[in-house]
Amino acid sequence: MVAGQSTAATAFDATATAAEQSSFTRIVAGPLVRKAVDIEQYVVSTGSLDIGNGALNISARDAPGQWYSAMSDTIDKMQTVQLGVARNLVARAQVLQRGAERSALFIGILAAAILILVLIATFAVARSLVLPLRRLREGALDIATVQLPERVRQLGETQDLLRAWRCRRSTCCPWMRSARSPAHSTRCTRRAVRLAGNEALLRRSFNAMFVSLSRRSQSLIERLVRMIDSLEQNEEDPRRLSNLFTMDHLVTRMRRNSENLLLLAGHESARKWSEPVPLTDVARAAISEIEQYNRVVLKIQPGVVVSGHAVSDVVHLLAELIENATVFSASDTQVLVSVQELASGGVLIQVSDSGVGVFRGSAGGDEPAAG
Repeated sequence: MVAGQSTAATAFDATATAAEQSSFTRIVAGPLVRKAVDIEQYVVSTGSLDIGNGALNISARDAPGQWYSAMSDTIDKMQTVQLGVARNLVARAQVLQRGAERSALFIGILAAAILILVLIATFAVARSLVLPLRRLREGALDIATVQLPERVRQLGETQDLLRAWRCRRSTCCPWMRSARSPAHSTRCTRRAVRLAGNEALLRRSFNAMFVSLSRRSQSLIERLVRMIDSLEQNEEDPRRLSNLFTMDHLVTRMRRNSENLLLLAGHESARKWSEPVPLTDVARAAISEIEQYNRVVLKIQPGVVVSGHAVSDVVHLLAELIENATVFSASDTQVLVSVQELASGGVLIQVSDSGVGVFRGSAGGDEPAAG
């Protein structure tokens, strides 16, 4: 026990502060403390309880009681030091806690302030970027959806495009005066109008080229048709006559391609009917332009007519649809052309084949529909 006490005292001296060591030396002192130490040292060194023969002059019978009283006083004084050290530790912990709390509060407030400043700066920068972009987007949409189509339409309708092109910067053009306001879109509007003018000129050039090609092709096609008709009338060989029929269908297909060029150029077909034509005759006219006309089956009820101005377009469209159906399906299958009346007053023309489904289309009423 004495050895354990000595080890604890050594550990206390190694870890305690100078003030705590001074407090321990000052409090744990006195005659009773010294008496307890002397009794312990005597008993440990001699191994006897007969203290009366020594310097302490304590009988063996009284020695345990006196040692107990002296040691109790020593322990009480040690507990006093212990409580003092504990109070010091609690006080120091509270000081550290308050310091940590103040530091954490200060850091939190500073971080919140910095975050608010960053958010404000971000919002200001975003606003400074978004507002001009929004104005630019609105201006671009207005130019693209309203002003530019109107300029293209006006330039397309202008007879003298060169005169309109020269006066595009002049105040004599009312549509340019509207394009000059607001001021921030003037440059963009002028560039858009310049591009629209270029587009109109280019479109006019392409249209003229398509028309020229179509006219030249049509003249050659007509000569070829007359030559084939002449050969068919004088030909008696069945094999050659079949080849001439095949060439006739190919020429018919070339005529449709030439008409497609006219449609792309914005010209209407020259072939017009003034009176309505039965839909059955229209379908038969379309089938007559097909090489494999014998594979086509019509299922059209009588009484349906097509307006005269749309007959050529419907024949052209049906011929394209039916020919695609015959080309992209097996040669031993049939192509069905059926008509279904609609509640709206028109009809639905359906071309059905058993091929790979490359082309399928329909037309309703007296106007052609894309397939």
